[in-house]
Amino acid sequence: MPCDYSQYPADWKERRNRVLARAGQMLDDKGSIFREATCEHCGVPNHEVIYRRKDDRLKWRYPNGCDLGEDDSDYRPTSVVLTIAHLDRTGPPGPNDGPLDCPDDRLAALCQSCHLYLDRERHQAKARATRLAKQGALPLFA
Repeated sequence: MPCDYSQYPADWKERRNRVLARAGQMLDDKGSIFREATCEHCGVPNHEVIYRRKDDRLKWRYPNGCDLGEDDSDYRPTSVVLTIAHLDRTGPPGPNDGPLDCPDDRLAALCQSCHLYLDRERHQAKARATRLAKQGALPLFA
């Protein structure tokens, strides 16, 4: 989902880098990553190619990791992408939203699966509002 970075604080890149460092990302002297961060909820490394169950995106395994005793055709490969989650913006969108300008301890480096799970109510509410707006029943979120 695209982000409107104009809504974020001016020092967002620095905050993002601090959160990734807390999650284990390490840079060499030239600024290149030599150790990837890991999801602060499930521990999967950033950019790792993993296999997710086709029917349950929250279950995953490494390609050479533990055998879950299931046919490999139940899994599909995917690359992990860590994003920075706002821990106070998890409910439906509206006047009670937490701020985008929040301290580092209210941010977390999460894989796409954990981030989507954290924000599930928010995504469900926006999808519901979009469907109703298309039917002419409610205005779309601003």
